[in-house]
Amino acid sequence: MDIPTDKLNRPVNTNVYLPPCYDPDAVGGYPLLIMLHGQAATNDQWLRLGLTNAADELIVKKEIVPLIIVMPFEVTWTPGPKESQFDEALLEDVLPYIEENFSVCAQRTCRAVGGLSRGGNWAVHLGFAHPELFGIIGAHSTPLFYGELWNIQAAAGSPPESLPLIVIDAGDRDAEKELVREFVATLEAAGIPFDFFEFAGRHEESYWAAHVADYLHWYSERFILLQPE
Repeated sequence: MDIPTDKLNRPVNTNVYLPPCYDPDAVGGYPLLIMLHGQAATNDQWLRLGLTNAADELIVKKEIVPLIIVMPFEVTWTPGPKESQFDEALLEDVLPYIEENFSVCAQRTCRAVGGLSRGGNWAVHLGFAHPELFGIIGAHSTPLFYGELWNIQAAAGSPPESLPLIVIDAGDRDAEKELVREFVATLEAAGIPFDFFEFAGRHEESYWAAHVADYLHWYSERFILLQPE
């Protein structure tokens, strides 16, 4: 579907995954996972990697919570947050559209943003710039935008409950692994909690495809963790 926005020169084409048990009148709505694609890819990347097929299987088996996955398309490949208004389009147009038209939970505790490579860059940027909106960040093979480490350092000393839960992963032969490790080291130095996983693999689709089930388990576990007892 195309979601209108005046922040960009075209609508944001967006794929939306609904769980097999989807009920438009579900009380409280479903957890929302925004998943962003990598550079030079389109918003069918996560579909090709098997994310939605894995979600169907894991939900039916009751291994993860039923959730809605939103996969928007970023047309441009290179501008960062200072030049691009993609983040503004997501927050001001895509997110409100999804909340108005689908049964999603509107609390930060049941809202996650993740992505691979450049998409992970956006996820980290959005999560740290708007911790009041996102309770979970997923950074998959994420080298970060230039200057993003400063934003992370600025969050040092924030109450843990005000920050998103962060999960990071990368392949042991990822061409960007030193930048990923710098990201991890910055979080450690800032005293910001996170989980980091390193698997065999490179910065390529076969690596991410091999771990889509892992990603869904991680998000589901953190959605459950953030819910009040």
